Parts: sequence; C-alpha cells; structure tokens
Amino acid sequence: MGRASARSSTTTSALSRARILAIDWPVAVLAAAVAAALAFDDGGYFPPAWGWSALVLFWVAGLALFLRDRFAFGRLELAMLGSFAGLVAWAALSSAWSSSTERSILEGQRDLVYLGGLLAVLVVARGRPVTELLVAVCGAALLTSAFALTDFFFSAREAGSRLSEPLGYPNAIGLVAAIGALLATAFAAHARSQLRRALAAASVVVFVLTIFFTYSRGTWISVAVGLAAMVAVDPRRVALLRTVAAVAPVVGVAFWLGARTHQGHLLALATVLLAAAAALTTVAERRVSLGRGASIGAAAVVVALLLVVRVRFHPFVPGALAAYLAYLVHAAGDWDWEMPAATLLGLFCAAALLLAGRPATSRSLPRGARAATVAGAAALAVVGFVGLIGNGALDASARAASSERWRQSVSEARKAVRWLPWSAEAWRRLAIARYGSRPTAGHHAASFSGRAPLWHQAWDDWKAHRVLGSGAGTFEEFWVAHRRTSAHARDAHSLYLETLAELGPVGLGLLVAALGLPLLLVARVRFHPFVPGALAAYLAYLVHAAGDWDWEMPAATLLGLFCAAALLLAGRPATSRSLPRGARAATVAGAAALAVVGFVGLIGNGALDASARAASSERWRQSVSEARKAVRWLPWSAEAWRRLAIAQSSEGDLAAARASLRRSIAKSPDEWRPWVSLMRLSTGRAQRQALRQAARLNPRDPEVVQFLLAPGSLTQRWSYDDAWIGWPVAPVHRQHSIRGSFLDPRAGTLRRGGEAAYHFGIDITVRDDRPEPGAPPGRTHRVYAVEGGIAILPRRGASGPCEDRKVSIGHFGYWHVDTSGVVANGEQIRPGQMIGWTCKGLWHVHLAEWMELYGRRVYVNPVHQGMKLDPYVDRTPPRIRAIDFSRPAMPRWTAGERVTFPQAGVPLPRTSLSGRVDVRAWIDDPSLRPGRLAVPAPPERVALEVVRESDGRTVFARTVFRSDVFLGSSLGTQAVPIGYHYAPGTKETLPAARCLRTRRPGCGGTYWFRLFARPTAAYWDTRRVANGSYRLRVRAWDAAGNEAARTTRITIRNPR
Repeated sequence: MGRASARSSTTTSALSRARILAIDWPVAVLAAAVAAALAFDDGGYFPPAWGWSALVLFWVAGLALFLRDRFAFGRLELAMLGSFAGLVAWAALSSAWSSSTERSILEGQRDLVYLGGLLAVLVVARGRPVTELLVAVCGAALLTSAFALTDFFFSAREAGSRLSEPLGYPNAIGLVAAIGALLATAFAAHARSQLRRALAAASVVVFVLTIFFTYSRGTWISVAVGLAAMVAVDPRRVALLRTVAAVAPVVGVAFWLGARTHQGHLLALATVLLAAAAALTTVAERRVSLGRGASIGAAAVVVALLLVVRVRFHPFVPGALAAYLAYLVHAAGDWDWEMPAATLLGLFCAAALLLAGRPATSRSLPRGARAATVAGAAALAVVGFVGLIGNGALDASARAASSERWRQSVSEARKAVRWLPWSAEAWRRLAIARYGSRPTAGHHAASFSGRAPLWHQAWDDWKAHRVLGSGAGTFEEFWVAHRRTSAHARDAHSLYLETLAELGPVGLGLLVAALGLPLLLVARVRFHPFVPGALAAYLAYLVHAAGDWDWEMPAATLLGLFCAAALLLAGRPATSRSLPRGARAATVAGAAALAVVGFVGLIGNGALDASARAASSERWRQSVSEARKAVRWLPWSAEAWRRLAIAQSSEGDLAAARASLRRSIAKSPDEWRPWVSLMRLSTGRAQRQALRQAARLNPRDPEVVQFLLAPGSLTQRWSYDDAWIGWPVAPVHRQHSIRGSFLDPRAGTLRRGGEAAYHFGIDITVRDDRPEPGAPPGRTHRVYAVEGGIAILPRRGASGPCEDRKVSIGHFGYWHVDTSGVVANGEQIRPGQMIGWTCKGLWHVHLAEWMELYGRRVYVNPVHQGMKLDPYVDRTPPRIRAIDFSRPAMPRWTAGERVTFPQAGVPLPRTSLSGRVDVRAWIDDPSLRPGRLAVPAPPERVALEVVRESDGRTVFARTVFRSDVFLGSSLGTQAVPIGYHYAPGTKETLPAARCLRTRRPGCGGTYWFRLFARPTAAYWDTRRVANGSYRLRVRAWDAAGNEAARTTRITIRNPR
C-alpha cells in the first residue's frame, strides 16, 4: 500500500513537472512584460517608448533567430510579417513626398514596434503556445485594469470624471479592458480546472468595472461585436452561454453599484466581493440542478401566514413571522414599498416561512413548466437589464447636467430615450441637455461634437492626395489648415480612414492585408478551446480602431496583435524545419538593423523629451544641451531645432533662437509651430511674413488669432432664440444703471497670491435701500429672464450663500440671484418670466452672456449692437482725459480697499522720446444716470494712429483694444495679460456697499490703457521709426458708437 502510494505520488509529481516544462514560458513572459511595461509608460504614446520597446523586441527576435535551429512558420505568418514590413517601409518612404519628413519618420518608428512585437512572438514561440500567449495578454490587461481601478477608487477625483490612468486616455484603457474581458470569458467557459475558471470569472468583474468607469460607448460596441463572434464561432457555445448567464447577474450588480456609489473604498470592497461572487457562480453553474422553486410575488406573500401553524415549532419561525408582520404593519402607514432595501428584507422573511413548510421530497418539473419558468425568468431579467441601463443613463444625464458637462448629459439622455421610449422624463432631460450644449443660433462657429468632422477632413485629405496620400503622420497638418473650429486633433479617430488619407490606397491595402490575414484561419482552428476568445478580442480591437486612435497607443494595439498572433499560432504546421543559412543571416541582420533604428529613436527622442521637461522647469541650460543632443541624433527633426530655439530665447540669445527656428522651418516648411515661434521673436517685415505663413498653415491657432485681431475683438454676429427685449430688473422696459462694466479690473485671485482678473459680465444696479413689496427677508428685487430657455441651477451653488448662487437660462447667466421657490432646475422659462430675487447688500445683479467662439464657449459683452438690453440710450461720447509717456514699468497689482495698479515708471517729456516707451491714455465713458452710485465705464474700443509730420505718412495705425469678448484664461484664443492691457494708475470701481459706507466721492474706476499693448508686449520701441516729429492720435468709442478723439505732438530723439 505504501509503495503504491509513493509510486503514485512520484508519477503525479513527474507529470506536473512535465506540464510545467511543456509550457512555453518565454513567449508568455515576453508578451506580458512588454505589454505591461508599455501600459505603465503612458500607454507607449510618446516617442521615447517606441525606441526602447523596438530595441527590446528586435533584439529578442534577432537573438532567437541566431540561437534556434528550427522554426515552424506557417505561410500566413510569413505573409502577415511581410505585409507589416511593407507597411513600415511605405510609411518611411512617404517621407519623400510628405509635407513633414519628421512626422512620417516618427510614424515609421511607431510601426516598428508592431512589426517587432509580431516578429518576436512568432519567432520565440515553440510549436503552438496559443494558451500561454492569450494568458499573457489577459494577465497584462488585468494588471493594467486593476491598477486603473485602484488608482480611480483611491485618488482624489471630481464626480463624473473618467478613468484614464495609466494609459492617459479613457477609450484606450477601455479597449485594453475589453480585450481582457473577452479572453477572461473564454477562460471562464473552457479552462480545464475549476480554479482557473473561477479566477477568470473573477477577473471579468475587474474588466467590466474598468470599462464602465471609462464611459466609453465605442468600447461597449466592440465588446458586443466580439462576444457575438465568440458565440457564433465557438463549437461549445452552450458552455459559453451558461458561463455568460452565470456571470451576467454579478456584472449587472457591478453596473448598478458603479452608477450609484461614489466612495472609492466602498467600490473597492464591492469589486472584491463581486469578483468572488463571479468565481463562485462560475464554478457552481456546472453543478446546479433546477429544484422546486420558492419564488413569490407580492400578492402571494400573505399565504405564508397559513404555514405558520404547521411550521411554528421550527426554532426561528416565530422570529421570521415577527419580522414579516413588523414589515406589513409598517408598510400600512409608510412608503416602504418604494424602498427595495426594506421591502426585500421583509419578503425574505416571508420566503423563510415558505421554506420551513417545504415538502421533504422533491420531484422533477414537467418539461413544459421548466421551459416556461426559464423563459419567464429570462424575460424578467431582460426587463431588469433595460431598467438598469435606461434609468442609469437618466441618472447619469442629471448628474452631468448639474456639473454642466453638457455633452455627456446629451449622450446619456439619448441613451435613456433609446432604452426607455415611454419615458417623458428622458425626453425632458434630453431637452435640458441639448439646450445647455447648443451653440448660439446664427453664429458661424460650428460646435465640435463627435468624430464626423474628423472623418470628413480625412476623406478630403485623401481626395487631395489620391495616389500616394499626404504622407504618414500628416493628418494633423491638414486638419489645422482646414478645420472650421478651434478644436484640436492629432488623429482622424479612424485607423482605416487616416491610413487612406496619409498613405493612399497602397498603404490601406497593406494595412488591411496585415490585419485581415489572421481571420482566414478562423474556420480551420476554431476547435481550439480558446481560439474563439482570441478572435473575439481581436475583432474588438479592429472595430474599436475604426472609430478611435488606438494605433497611436502601442499598449492597446500590441494586445490586439498578440491575439492575432495566437490565431496564427493555432494554425501553425506541426513540423518545423531549418532556415536556409542565407535567409537566417539576412533575417538576423535585418533584426539587428531595426534594433539600431530603435536605439537611435530611444536616444534622440529621449533627448527631445528631456529638453521639453527641462524647459517646463525653467532649467534652460539643460534644455539647450538636450536639444543639441536631439539635433545630433535626429538630423531630420524640425522639432529638435524648435526646442533649441525656445531654450535659447529664454536664455536671452534671440539671434541664435531665430537662426534655429529658420533651420527648423527649412526642414519642415509646412509645420506651423516654428512659424508661430518665429512670429513671437521677430519684428517688422519678418514678423509679418511669419504671421502670414502661420495663418496659412493654422488660421485658428490661438496666438495667430491674437496677432490678427485686436485683443478683445469679435467677428461673429449675435442671434437669440426669441425677440423679447428688456432688462432683468423692474421696470424691465426702462434703462438701468451699470456700475460694473465688462472687462473691469477685479481682484481675481490677487488676495490669495495670484493675479488680478477681468470682470466677465456687467453689474446692473438695484436699490437695496428700496426693496420691492413682497421681498423675502434678505432679498430686495425681482429678477427676470431676458431670454427664454431651460433653467440650469448648478448643484455646487444651490444651497450656499445668496451671493454665490447662479442660474443660467439661454445665453445668459444671472449671478447673486436666489431662485428658491421661484424656478426649478430644468424648468422651461419664458422670456420676461421672474426667476428669482437679488441678494441684499450687493446692490446689483451680475449679468453674463456667452456664445460659441472658435468651438469654445466664451463670455461676451452683453452691451453690444442688437443686444437684449433695451432701451439703451447713450448720447455722451467717451472722455480721453490724458496721454502720458513714461519708461516701461510693470508693477504688481495690489488689493487694498480696491484693486489698483500703482503708478510706476519715470515720466518722459513728449518732446524727447527714445528707446522703449510706455504710452498710456486715461479714457473713460461717463455714467448714463446721475447719482451717488454713478460711475464711469471703460470705452468699448480704442484705436491709435501715428503720423510722421514731415511727409504725412502713417507709420502706425491699428485698433488697440475692443471689449467685445472676455480676455481671461478661459479663452485661449484671446488671452491677454491684464497688466499689458491696463496701465499703471488704473483703479477698480469701488463696490456699491463700500461706496455708500465711505460716504465720499471717487467711488468710480480709473482706466489707463497701454496704447501699444500686444499679446506678447506692452511698449513702443521708438528705435523702429526715424527721428523726428509725429502726431499721435487716440480715438475711443462707446457701445452706442459715440466717438472721442485726442491728438498730441511728439518728437523722437534716439541717439544715432
């Protein structure tokens, strides 16, 4: 007995060792390590990652080719490798006709990673290690997803934020999780041991929650396509469907918790418990037989009382009866039925009574009854799933609207309408979201939503370069030159359309051949238990790549390609053969050469990245050093010269910086960034030439727009959704005083160590000392909507102090307005309808207006031609009180009683100006209504003209400033530092309450303007004009078109 036992143990141990040795560890370790390392290197998105990954992959492939004697390559493996090699070569060759050699070479470097990954896996693999490779892919995806969920649960994040780390892009991490989820489903259905099936099922919960928190619709579409393909191809689809049915309820609970729980530690605990539940259900589903059911409805619960007499001797039946009766009594006087958590506890107690009276013997259900019961349960499960998705979308739309994330709110409301077609609330939510997200009617800037504009531009790009394409990596250049909004995009969000646009039909053909060849083997190898899972994961990648930029994320693309490699390995010939000596030598040499290319990219792109990081930390000497290193290693790179120029200019060497920029432009004449940088550093004719080129290549670039237009200019036209006109306070058809004007200087974050800021609306005065009849305590005047629309009440200010409250309706926002008991969030408001009360002590209502500008929502001046505020009568022109000259000065703003910009700079006589001069003008527009609270306002527009007296030639003429649009940081296309616009001596208008308390004159603001303000400078360099006498003429306009002008004579005397 003992000998037999020992012999059996020895045999089992030998078999275990044999199985372990039979596993193809190298291919599994290689695939998992590279994929995981890329995932934690920002998904491999940036060029330095392409260098090290290509180097490692080609080095491993070359080493395997050199050391191994025999290989079992199939024809389709060689064809796929050849197609990928052709794609890489064509992308590199496109640099010959590309508008950007550097971009095309970069695309080729990234494509090398994919070629190297396929080559390394296929060369290292011994025989047909399909399972090992897919386990490695699933493991890398699980590691990435688990880290993503952990970081998401335990890091500080805003409500509604999307999971994106460690890849940095939600849709990409969603694709990684989708590939893992489909493979894990296959393992849970077909793995040999219960432990493996349980672990795979547990991982499904992690993958599904990861996808859920990315909020990626494209990922769910990809999962659906992959799952459908797996069911269609799998010969053992019954086992697969049983596994899916067993895990589905756990997944549904995970969705439900994810949609309603926002505390990270609870979500983490729920994930662990749900993973355990998924594991148990998967193991149990193969053992469970259908017994006699004990499910009951609410109407049948009372029958349990009839059982009490027979089962009362059970020790716990009296307790169950007491608990159930307590529920019934409580429900008679409260709305417990609407609280499932309480009702289910009561029903479970009733079920316990039923179970206590269950017969001791069991019998089989008739076939018809069983089928009907299963069908009914499935139908009710579908009803529950529809409710989960639809009501979850409805709740998500409401939460997104409360945070003013309108695009997400529209998306979720549309989903609710599709899943709940009977729901009036879904349609109401959709109306609210559409109203909050729509662009201004009549504006000529189209809103950027979805991928359709990108796809249209990619198609146009191909039509402009039908034969060869525009060159690898050049879609971004075509987009910025032809886009209709300022929305930026580097990729077309479609692998196939972008390839057609950039590489033409030849490139698309090579790509389709490379990606489509593995699918030809599916019919022959589908009997392998995990091939259907590999097919599902690979199809999910192919579908997802059709609508996103997955090709630019090697961490996601390599996982998809490894699944394709698994399909190829499943069809690999059983016999191996030696490679001819010449072919082996050529292959090893090619792998070594490509490894060297990866090494060059690693050093050069790494230096370029190091230069950028040093510049961001203002370590300019190191930035110069790294940029010069990049120039040496990447002689084709225009970006390396531009980086060098940025560092040189920051060190003060402007001549060297301009020379570096010219070298950059010579390498990529159609790259707009060097032209913009040269525009910043140049003057006169050179600057104008750089501006023309930058405007040709990227007409909507923020800095280009700044240079083309005067700061604060607006070229769009206003339009509203109704014809109502009036004011937001009573009487609505009478003009009211405006104390705080648009673009007034304000404290901003000055008192917290930051900077002063612009006022982004107007303050319409109300008399707090004369409250309207019926005003609630602490409130003074009724506020009315000047435009109709949906009332949006942000959650963050709904219950705070009155001065922090706000309501948005149509194109307008009303600050310091208490809407309690007057309007509700989402309510449809008519123009002229009362919407709330002003807050006592503030003496005004703040009115802000917005519009869509260059694809962004920005604040605009509510006082303009065709405005809502009517009547508006102003016959008094602005006043140009003084024009002064001084040495340049940029003091710090101060925040005392009011925000001021202290006087600074040595005054200069106008008869002897030289060097750089700060030219300032004191301009204001008198108040329209007299009284103690009347204050002047800044002008609407300021223009300057300089004329040489000797010949009457105009040497300088332009609009210096307009107050059409908000100049703050929320508008990147118009941002101007407040100290460049306002000059020293400027004072903020004193708030009304403080003005009344001081009981002294001088509450109004003082507005000094710099007449030579530009986005990057504030002064006039008189050395650019000849010495002599000039006439300097300043003109100013108010919103009504009234004009004022003032002329002064100056003399330029620069030393010769």
